[in-house]
Amino acid sequence: DDLNQIWAHLPGGNIQRFDAFERLPLGTPIPLPAGDRPIELCAAGGFAWVLRETDVLRLTPEGIDARLPIPRLPLRLTMAIDRAGNVWVGGDYLEADANVIVFRLSKLTRDLQRIRTRTYRTVGIEFVRQMEVDKFGQLFARTDEEIIKFSTAGAILWRQQVKGAGLAVDDAGNVYTVSSDDIIGLRPDATQFLSQPHSQSTEQTSEVVLDGLGRVWALIEGASELVRVDPNLPREQAERFPTDSPIGDQRNSKLTGFIAALVEKDSDSDGDQFLNGVELADGQNPFDSGDPAMGERVLPVISLTATAIDDNTVRLDWTSAERYERIFVFRDQVEIPGSPFDFDTAANGVLDENIQGGGVRTYTAVSYTHLR
Repeated sequence: DDLNQIWAHLPGGNIQRFDAFERLPLGTPIPLPAGDRPIELCAAGGFAWVLRETDVLRLTPEGIDARLPIPRLPLRLTMAIDRAGNVWVGGDYLEADANVIVFRLSKLTRDLQRIRTRTYRTVGIEFVRQMEVDKFGQLFARTDEEIIKFSTAGAILWRQQVKGAGLAVDDAGNVYTVSSDDIIGLRPDATQFLSQPHSQSTEQTSEVVLDGLGRVWALIEGASELVRVDPNLPREQAERFPTDSPIGDQRNSKLTGFIAALVEKDSDSDGDQFLNGVELADGQNPFDSGDPAMGERVLPVISLTATAIDDNTVRLDWTSAERYERIFVFRDQVEIPGSPFDFDTAANGVLDENIQGGGVRTYTAVSYTHLR
């Protein structure tokens, strides 16, 4: 998850947390109630969700704190976490035109709410194997035969025939998957821009995950290597990492762990005024506010002040001893509209407008690329 914890479903039926770096158990195993076996497991924000055939369980490190029954039992279920921390649950009901019913489980309210019915026609029976939701709230559904992109209103924007498995979506809306022979990349309009052979011709299960530098990792059942592709580099620069044993079945893996931070390299997840991508490139931990250590820091932004202009507007001013290319401004760890700003243009301050709701807000300003 985004707190450097791995949540794992153990063979005995319990859920166990592990430290992602030390690979040591955290706390005691969390027993699951008797009943349906888990289908999928997601985690973010210090919580985990266990999807079963008839309900969704929400877990804290202390145990289960919520159980939400699935309103209607589908033939198959899958789950995804969006960038806002909402958990989406969807399934095939195969009623009339093969309806896909999608629910959203809010991290904050714990309410399981039916959002809408998304309907599409299929030739034969095609189960939805995986879902992803981009930062705009558009949903992607992966079957064995194709990828379908839905608008926020539930309409089909496009469907692309790509036989295979695995699904990942980056901040730009590009879609990544694995076919029987290649790692595939599609633009937001479904135009293919990446096709990297993975040397493991297979009809088995696959998973795709993005790291904090935007690189694509493919995990293919039966392969004896991990394949990493940087979409910004020529295809021949794909890297391959041998494994000690063949990769196992990927049907129950949910590589949602670093979505909240690592995929967004221009965010500052630990609030230490260094961008995730910069920390990753320097071999530092983007989740640890103590890394880099105080003695290693040269903070580019000093004397940051925030002044309330009215109920919905805040003026931000700062000083810097050096010049930089751009300035990123975050409110509660989310970029404000217009960010990143040209550094020189924003030197006289910027306005954060149309702020909704009251309460305490936390602002951070982070510079990017030192101009010498």
